[in-house]
Amino acid sequence: MKKIILIIFCLSISLYSQEKADNYKKTYKKFIKVSGMEKSFESLPIQMLSDIQTSIADSVRNELVTEFTNSKEMLIDLNITVAKKYFNEEELKELINFYETPVGKKLALNYQKIVTESNKNVESWGQIIIQKVLKRNGLTKDSLKKQKK
Repeated sequence: MKKIILIIFCLSISLYSQEKADNYKKTYKKFIKVSGMEKSFESLPIQMLSDIQTSIADSVRNELVTEFTNSKEMLIDLNITVAKKYFNEEELKELINFYETPVGKKLALNYQKIVTESNKNVESWGQIIIQKVLKRNGLTKDSLKKQKK
């Protein structure tokens, strides 16, 4: 009798844990949709293939894009493990609420553009600093390359 109760208890915990995981996944999927991340996921195959796309046949490229697209759930599952480190389900729901506001929608719409432009600024800033320090030390990028050899 004790074994039966223990088995039922373990099954109940297992089912509860699975239901909780399913709820989190459902909430996470809504989060990536309202935050605009879903659109980024859709463009990932093209971005990932940009380095090799000239060196592979169109049929292979198309197969890779199809495979990436069909395995989107795998990427979501991998990213859920990251999201769980930083946000519980209630916090995800709060983020969803934010992204459903006018300013949240504006952020979701423009986030990729902001990141792209900011990254360009970071690169420019880095180059300015590097040139400034090199000049102050009487060096150029070419002279650094020669020093390495």
